[in-house]
Amino acid sequence: MRVRELAELLETDFEGDGERELLRGSPLESAGPEDLAFVSGQAAEQKAHSSSAGCLIVGRKFLNRDQRTLVRVKDPRAAFARAVNQLHPRQRPRPGI
Repeated sequence: MRVRELAELLETDFEGDGERELLRGSPLESAGPEDLAFVSGQAAEQKAHSSSAGCLIVGRKFLNRDQRTLVRVKDPRAAFARAVNQLHPRQRPRPGI
């Protein structure tokens, strides 16, 4: 999923590279350039500035001092859950024995 597609899914805007490809959701501390992470709370905001995540889902008041690629939402945790469901859809068992 591209960042611009994520923003469309969450019905919001993005900042930064809208063409960046996101492959998975990851914890903020271990996220890499193709990962999506969320920022919720002051401690996480401090960690966000040193995170390698390709895109951050943040609250509306997050200060983007590092010009990161991000998506602003009202509830980052809920938006992350919704995004992860798109990135990692549940596989339904095949009918049969």
